Amino acid sequence: MEKSKVDLYKIGVCFLAALLLTGCGKTSDLVSGLADKYADTETAQETAQDTEDTWREPETDETADDPSEDTEASAEAEPVEKMDPQEAEAALKEVLVAKAGIGEDEIRIFHVDDFDEDGIYEAFSLVGSEPEYDFTDYGLVTGDLWYIQGDNCEKLTEGQGMGLVATDRIMDFGSRKYILFEEAYATAIITFAYYVDNGKAIETPFSGLGKINREEGSNDFTVTFDRYDAHYDPELGDMIGHTWKDYYFYYDPAAEKVYEYAGAEITKDMAKELAGTDIVAQCLGPDDRLQNILYRGNGVIHINYSLTDENGGIDYKHRTWKIDQGAFFGDFGEETDEEMGGTYQATICPEIAVYPQL
Repeated sequence: MEKSKVDLYKIGVCFLAALLLTGCGKTSDLVSGLADKYADTETAQETAQDTEDTWREPETDETADDPSEDTEASAEAEPVEKMDPQEAEAALKEVLVAKAGIGEDEIRIFHVDDFDEDGIYEAFSLVGSEPEYDFTDYGLVTGDLWYIQGDNCEKLTEGQGMGLVATDRIMDFGSRKYILFEEAYATAIITFAYYVDNGKAIETPFSGLGKINREEGSNDFTVTFDRYDAHYDPELGDMIGHTWKDYYFYYDPAAEKVYEYAGAEITKDMAKELAGTDIVAQCLGPDDRLQNILYRGNGVIHINYSLTDENGGIDYKHRTWKIDQGAFFGDFGEETDEEMGGTYQATICPEIAVYPQL
């Protein structure tokens, strides 16, 4: 035992002995003097002893944690993960109704899940009214898309088209789960895609570009991208002709991210070598002009070409070859020998584009 602790122990023994022997009534003076000596001893210890061997005063009622504070904190922090899905749905609906200022009868879709697998439930909700018109299998809603987590409620998007489709889809890749909502336009469908990370809803880079279609049992999916790029009208001085073309994406489990198969320009000879046949010659007529050839990492080759008429109008066309199947394919995956309208771009999502190694 250290000398200072021994001295303190002796002082305590003397104090008890004095009480027993004297039985006097002036114990308060004795206690006061002993407390002063005790304080002096403690101060000396704090300034002189080695920090690796610090003696600490035992906790008193004043220094101990208040157990009532722990109880209050636990009650306040009762997490949503303690609830079952039904309880979580009811609690999150209350938050949506209160924060968004809506009636519960306006809730059309309410999808509750632990999207980021952190033990806490979140919800995505489609809120609004049903329009008089409808041309989808699930119905339309003119309204907004919301995200709810804990006591937070966030509006993600406001409907701009003819309405949001009254359903949702989950694109689950195992290590990451995306929720998809679609918005209908007169001639196109746009898919919004979100995932949850650390309790926050994050819109993906490929959201809002076109209709998302996943290949079942695969990490690949397509985005149907629409443009007016089929014909140049010299009188209008602008492009006309609506086209829809599939672009290719894939989920990388190691990175837990989605990337686009971007197109790298190649030569006619390289296309012939990759395809095993002269696919460019099979596409071009005597008056057609080759624009470019794009090769993607999933084994797809696009041949973009054009034909100018006598009035200066230009028809833009393309054909798509799939190396693994050794055939030309249409814009939506069916084998065909017909040319397609419009021009394929190298990428529609540059921030996540991955170009093939040539």
